[in-house]
Amino acid sequence: MEIEKLCKDDFVSEGGKGIPTVRFFYNGIIIFSKGAVSHLGLYDAKKKEYACVSICRGKRENEHSDFFITKDSDGWKLRKGYAGGAVFSNCVLARHVIQKTWERHPHINGEKMPKKIGFKIALLPLDDDKNKDVFALLRKKDA
Repeated sequence: MEIEKLCKDDFVSEGGKGIPTVRFFYNGIIIFSKGAVSHLGLYDAKKKEYACVSICRGKRENEHSDFFITKDSDGWKLRKGYAGGAVFSNCVLARHVIQKTWERHPHINGEKMPKKIGFKIALLPLDDDKNKDVFALLRKKDA
């Protein structure tokens, strides 16, 4: 029988490498990945300061589960997170995002709402005009 040695260099995970993501936890913690901090320009290295962000949603009733993010001086102030990421805390916001995202799809009777939910941040803004600094939050399946 011929065998092939599986080398660790052949199985390097690239799945989450640099992908901009944000996770909302029921306890109110909202975590931005290192990729999100870089992609949205949320850290000013010269000032050694994190930016503020605003979470947005669609205006129409049927769009209240569509969420977006933008860097915004009137938003929530970020602080240093884990592994180059950033965080802020707001229970009401985190629970709202989790609940509205959960309500968007039908569920099995008795199925419980998750305690966390993750989103990929779109690589391109909504448009080149009014929403040029607004990025969609794309639902990501949590394990």
